[in-house]
Amino acid sequence: MQRIFYYITFTALFFSPDLFSNQFPAKRKGFIPNAGQWDQQVKYKMSLPNGAAFLENDGFTYVFYDGEALKDLHEHHKSETATTSGSQMIAHHAIKMNLVNCVPGIIPVSENPGTTLYNFYKGNDRQKWATGLYEYQQVRYPGVYPGTDLLVYLNESGIKYDYILKPGADPQAILMKYDGADEVSLANNTLTIRTSLGTITEQAPYAYQLIDGIKTEVECHFIQNEDGSIGFVAGERNLEVDLVIDPQIIFATYSGSFDDNWGYTATYDNAGNGYSGGIVFGVSFPVTTGAYQEIFGGGTIDIGILKYNPSGTDVLYVTYLGGTDVEFPHSLIVNEYDELLIFGTTGSTDFPVTENAYSITFAGGVPSFFDGIDVPNGLDIFVARLATDGATLLASTYVGGTGNDGLNSSDPLTYNYADEIRGSLWVDKDNNIYVGTSTESTDFPTGANVIQPAY
Repeated sequence: MQRIFYYITFTALFFSPDLFSNQFPAKRKGFIPNAGQWDQQVKYKMSLPNGAAFLENDGFTYVFYDGEALKDLHEHHKSETATTSGSQMIAHHAIKMNLVNCVPGIIPVSENPGTTLYNFYKGNDRQKWATGLYEYQQVRYPGVYPGTDLLVYLNESGIKYDYILKPGADPQAILMKYDGADEVSLANNTLTIRTSLGTITEQAPYAYQLIDGIKTEVECHFIQNEDGSIGFVAGERNLEVDLVIDPQIIFATYSGSFDDNWGYTATYDNAGNGYSGGIVFGVSFPVTTGAYQEIFGGGTIDIGILKYNPSGTDVLYVTYLGGTDVEFPHSLIVNEYDELLIFGTTGSTDFPVTENAYSITFAGGVPSFFDGIDVPNGLDIFVARLATDGATLLASTYVGGTGNDGLNSSDPLTYNYADEIRGSLWVDKDNNIYVGTSTESTDFPTGANVIQPAY
């Protein structure tokens, strides 16, 4: 007898992937494994429009934020409200889709690696630096229910979830329950999950079998149990042919960019590869589900550095760089060894620095607020050097005094976006590094025999 497999598939459709200009490539990123850079509950993370999906052992957590509020903050950063109100609050909402009564101890495994490398230099704890991570096109939960695998993967529409049932496996053993939603309702065989930021709809499942190459529909519908969990029931079918149950999940009002980011600087190397640097508004794994708010600034902002091939058709690596507060890249340049040099400013006391650096201590500055971003600890300069593949932080140091360094806060000179973040990096034939910027520190570190030792 032919082996029997049942497929239960969920599709997430994402619309309008670019609300405003992004430095990051338009293509959707895959599933990035957790190598210590995120909460230990997270096994894989994937960026969604205005949010992220975190894959865990027993389900998925979706986190969304108010993308329109962030867009408005970016476009109107010189408005009276933005410049006088201080920290801005961005609404978030987290939903956990639990795999109810799943087999305990299942560990999801990645499949089909991509070509882009991801590196995370976050904070000064080297144990949490993660480098050389590939994104993956799919993740499998083997035996998540008896005789059943769960496959999460990417296609042209977004994310799909397939439950693959081996002969003898019971489809009704699969149960899903949403925590953190404002309401979960089932009507007309359509599942609606309402949140404070929008609605997720799981349309009526379409079930079919391919018999002699002809698609034959099989009756299928959702059920909602008394405890709120969701399952589904399939009607009569050919037990010798695969069954595909295919409802569509539509994140109807969550369209937007993937990891909103604002570009600042770019450069190239001897081989014609391109580099871009900007700030990335990332999504953190939530402590609780439901609606909550985060301050725009602080740990939500890191520097994102990307390396592209000469034709711009592929991203060779993506590197995150930052501490628990805010960072800004001012200038990039590549030396003769094709190592990327980065000059910028940081407000983090735990910015990643290397051993024997010129300074490993954040000197701080005056609290500031500009471009809609809160800088509570002031700013120091940093200079960093990355290996050709981005997988090694070769050098990184603080430079600064007790005032703000690298911040151009003079009002007549801050007319355009990011005028506060201006400065330049250069390298000479001996690979010495030069930085030109501004300082408000009366105790900025100067050496002997300089042209102007006093502020």
